[in-house]
Amino acid sequence: MKTNAKFYSAFLLTGFILMYGIGCSFKKDGAEEDKDQSVATAEEVANELERIKQEALKKQTLTAKDFVFEVREGKAPNQYSVSINYPTVEGVVVYISQGNVIPNSHSGMVIETVGGRSLNFTITAFNSAGVMVLNSTEIVEVPLDMVISELYPLSKDTNLKLGRLYLNDESTLQTNGFLLSIEANKIYARPKSRIINFNSGESLTQESQKTGGSITLRAKHASGFLSINLNGVDGKNGRSGAELQSITRAFSGRDGFPGEDGESDGDGDCSDAYDGGRGSCGVINIRCLKQPTNGEDGEDGENGADGENGARGGDTGNLFVQIEEHDSFALKVSLKPGQGGKGGEGAPGKPGGKGGSPGDLDGYKVCKPAVKGKDGAPGKSGKTGGKGAPGGCGLVELNGLKNALVEKP
Repeated sequence: MKTNAKFYSAFLLTGFILMYGIGCSFKKDGAEEDKDQSVATAEEVANELERIKQEALKKQTLTAKDFVFEVREGKAPNQYSVSINYPTVEGVVVYISQGNVIPNSHSGMVIETVGGRSLNFTITAFNSAGVMVLNSTEIVEVPLDMVISELYPLSKDTNLKLGRLYLNDESTLQTNGFLLSIEANKIYARPKSRIINFNSGESLTQESQKTGGSITLRAKHASGFLSINLNGVDGKNGRSGAELQSITRAFSGRDGFPGEDGESDGDGDCSDAYDGGRGSCGVINIRCLKQPTNGEDGEDGENGADGENGARGGDTGNLFVQIEEHDSFALKVSLKPGQGGKGGEGAPGKPGGKGGSPGDLDGYKVCKPAVKGKDGAPGKSGKTGGKGAPGGCGLVELNGLKNALVEKP
């Protein structure tokens, strides 16, 4: 560039001298003109050349806004390139470096890269005088692509910002009731791909699962066929009465107390023995002093505890879809609220207490015998708990999606 500048300056100087030289050779007859007024001095020529040079240098400039960085998609997932374009200015030399790599800088250059990278470019430009006219940096974010080919379960709320999302055949993106937000440039779905929150018939294990979560899809373009199944979890079954009784400690009926023993007495008689007879002393006039009492009735057993009602089924969760270009995209949405839990079975009644034993007869058995107390009646069985109510359907917003089918119960 310095050689071109010297040639350009010499060319201007020669033209300048020739122009003034020709002007001197055609002076009119009789005119009295001062020679110094018709011929430019060397200083004037130098100043003019410098002015022309400075004017030319002012045009030899670029700004950061002149550089256009464009991220282009490759054919394969996470295959990308970055193209760099800028206007070509005569006399300006541009250098573009990425880290320690200095590619052959020119307008329209293309750099191959992969998805998910952040590229830092340094731009420097010099004019024909070797003066730096631009020193700038540009950060280019290359989007990340995601490919799902099998089961991809979430373990937390997830926000995905992607370039391209590939949902291959037999692939399942399962939210497990967590919040899922996907923002992508393009979504490619295969016919057997799906997004679900829970598997059908799955039971509640955590309170956070009751709402079913929320799924948000935003894309500039989508193609293919995608199924989204929003299943509410089934409510927990109610606890049985027996389980509840193990907590409250229900008891059987108390046994009745035994009756009191009877008592009798009589008068002693030894008259025959004292008269020389051969008899022995005996007892006469035997009488009951205390009748034996009946045994106490056993206490009735407590009724069995009622079973607990089943819990309400979980909701399906919400779905929000916003796709700008969807002519080649079809969506099937299935809403299935969770079933209410089954009621727990009632517990059988507790057995009644045993009737108390009767009091024993007196020794001479002259009192009337007593009877055993009645056994207590067993308690009644508890009632089976009611089935829980089914869950509800969440909100579905498809925002004008043409090829969409929504199945509700």
